[in-house]
Amino acid sequence: MDQPPRTTAAAPDNAHQMGPQPPVPFDRLDAFAGFDWAMQKHDVCVVARDGTILLRLEFADTAEGWADLRQRLKPLGKLGVAIETSRGPAVERLLEMGLSVYPMNPMAAQRFRERKAPAGAKDDPLDAWSFADALRTDGHAWRPLRPDDQETQLLRTLQGQINEYRRRIERAFDDHPDGGLFASLPGGGRKLAPRLLGELGADRSVFESAQALQCYAGTAPVTRQSGRSRFVKLRRACNKVLRATVHLWADESRHDCAWAQAYYRRKKEQGKNHATALRYLARRWLKILWRMGRDRRPYHESHHMGRLAKSGSWVIALVPKPEAQPG
Repeated sequence: MDQPPRTTAAAPDNAHQMGPQPPVPFDRLDAFAGFDWAMQKHDVCVVARDGTILLRLEFADTAEGWADLRQRLKPLGKLGVAIETSRGPAVERLLEMGLSVYPMNPMAAQRFRERKAPAGAKDDPLDAWSFADALRTDGHAWRPLRPDDQETQLLRTLQGQINEYRRRIERAFDDHPDGGLFASLPGGGRKLAPRLLGELGADRSVFESAQALQCYAGTAPVTRQSGRSRFVKLRRACNKVLRATVHLWADESRHDCAWAQAYYRRKKEQGKNHATALRYLARRWLKILWRMGRDRRPYHESHHMGRLAKSGSWVIALVPKPEAQPG
C-alpha cells in the first residue's frame, strides 16, 4: 500500500512516555493490532501471527483510557497497529507509546471490512479485528509512519503553544473595554490591533497630544538646529516594539483604506523610500488614533473622510472617486 511516510506526531506530553521510536521491521513484530478510532471512544483488537485474537478492548478517549491501553498492550511485545488515518491525536498517542503505526486509506479499509463482513455490516469491534488481521496478512507490503525527529517535534509543540497564546490574546482583546476601539482600525486585524492596545494601554491621559504619541511611537522625527544648519533625523528614543507594530499596521492599512494608499503613493512620488513613506502614514494614523482615544469613538471611514473634506485636506483630491453605477 502506498501510504504517507510521515505524520504530525506531537512531542511527548508525559515524562514517563517512551516517545516516538523508529518503526520495528515487519518481520520482527510479535503481534498485530487494529485500531478503530472515534471521537469519544476507540476499539482495539490484537491478533497473533497465527491469527489468534489476543486482546479485544473498547476504551474511552480519556487519560485513564489511554493509560489502561498502555498497560494492556505491554505484555504483548512489539506491536504493529493498523489505523484508518495517517494523522491526528490518536496517531500521535500510538506513536508516543512506541508502536509501529501503519495507516490505511479509506478505500483499502473498506475492502478489509468486506473480507470479514461480506454483507456490509458496520461494527466497530469488527472493524478493529479486520484491520488487525489485514495487517497480519498484507502488512509486509505496507509502509509504517516515521515519526519526526525530537527537534521537529519540539518546534511543533512550541507552535501549538504559540497558537494557544494567540487564542488567549484574542479572547482578552475581545473582553477589553477598548477592544472595539482598536478593532475598528483598518489593517489592525486580529494580531496588530491587540499589539497596539497592549503597548498603548487604556490610560489616554498619558499622551497629552497627538505629537506626544507620535514621539513615543518613533514616527515623529528629531529636529536639530545649529546656527544656519537644520538637521532632521529618525527618532531613536522611543518604544521600539510600538514603532515596529505601527510600521506594520500602516503597511496593512493601505490594503483596507483608500486614503491611506493614496497618501502613501503621494509620499513615494515625492521621492520617499518605502520605509519613510510608511512612517509618514503611521504618523497620520497615530493622530487619528489619539483623537479616537480622546473621544472614545471607533474609527469610521465615512466620518474621517467627512472631516478631511470639511478641513479642505489635500488628501481628498488623491482618493479615487467611486465609479458611477449605470442607471
